[in-house]
Amino acid sequence: TGVRRSIALGAFVAGIRAIERGIQCYANKPFANIDHRILKKYRLAIAGGIASVLALKIDNSLHESSIVVFWCLIRALRCVVPEIPLGSTLIMCAASTQILSSFIMAPLELSSTYVNFLNVHGGQSKLVLNYLPILGNKHLPCEVIHPGLSCIKHFYLFFIDGILRATRVYFPLYLAFYLFSRNKSIINLLKNVLRSSAFLSAYCALSWLGACTFFRATKLPVERWTLLLHCWLGGFATLFERPSRRPELAVYCATYAVDSIYRHFRLKGVLPRMPWLGLIIMIGSFATMLHHIN
Repeated sequence: TGVRRSIALGAFVAGIRAIERGIQCYANKPFANIDHRILKKYRLAIAGGIASVLALKIDNSLHESSIVVFWCLIRALRCVVPEIPLGSTLIMCAASTQILSSFIMAPLELSSTYVNFLNVHGGQSKLVLNYLPILGNKHLPCEVIHPGLSCIKHFYLFFIDGILRATRVYFPLYLAFYLFSRNKSIINLLKNVLRSSAFLSAYCALSWLGACTFFRATKLPVERWTLLLHCWLGGFATLFERPSRRPELAVYCATYAVDSIYRHFRLKGVLPRMPWLGLIIMIGSFATMLHHIN
């Protein structure tokens, strides 16, 4: 699979360059029967669409993965949807609502690797996570999430522990960026690790604090619809991150949120399996992204 994917990637890149040059050469010919301005304007979109067909033909497992399909779709939408103030944070809040409610009530709606990631950084044992969906009105979630601690004390302790957990994720990542960057700065490396670790820790800590506050105030049972009313709070942790990184976080989490909605309806039997639709979405997405590459 790895070899096939590498060949598909190589064919995609080479195909774009070859097709784009071919279109440019044809458009410059005096006998071209198509307006050369249209060809030149959309040459990258045409090249991206055709090259993606070639790549997906070589490795058809790509368009069969709903995560990959939605990742491409959301990145393409990002090219055409105008930016709004705090748009990335608002998207993160909406995505958190879907992701975290699925994580608690229906983890099968999320990919297994992402569930494992949330299990680690959620900071709760499997016993607690298995008990929360069946809690109902028997106990307040606080009694299960942090027995013997106040909500605020648990928030602070969780935030500190969460930074240590998140550092194990972000330090190797930023270290790799540092080693391959031209402008090496230890200060920037440490600041980036700290800000990203604070984001991930705050994301989880705010989510648990939101649950404590909401269920203490309302006395409502732990159900899917009640989780949807407060899980958005974790999205505000995005403000810990650098402004330049917030859109990438929004794309990343929105991908998993949309995928979980798709999986929800697939598990309900509402949506049939449509691999051809994934193929069309990926071809259109690559064409859109290439057209807006500049």
